[in-house]
Amino acid sequence: IEIHGGPWEVDHCRLQSNGGVIMRLLSNASARCTHSVLEGLDSRDKRAKMCVSAEQRSKWQGRWCVLQDAFVLVRLQHNGDVVCINSSLQYADTAVTLNDDSRVTMKATSIRRMRLGALCAFGNTQ
Repeated sequence: IEIHGGPWEVDHCRLQSNGGVIMRLLSNASARCTHSVLEGLDSRDKRAKMCVSAEQRSKWQGRWCVLQDAFVLVRLQHNGDVVCINSSLQYADTAVTLNDDSRVTMKATSIRRMRLGALCAFGNTQ
């Protein structure tokens, strides 16, 4: 799903991908997911590349969500902003990558089963 503008709401949904980006927010887009699952398919060769990609001042918020089975669960670039509350990030190479003044906030969120690490930050990030 490519998201432009917004705010967009995804509630009680299951979004799956077998190799692409599940939810990509472009240039000042905003979206909120609640009680939803964003996941790649279960086998190693069919994982999503990313569950959420927030780019160019985009904002994404997840509450009570599960992000799983991707190479990178959340990617932020160029002032992207992501907030995860009461959520679970699991079964990935890396939970979050961010750069270029991007910001991620996690509250009551579990991060588990990462192959390479929970966080990969470059440049001026928070």
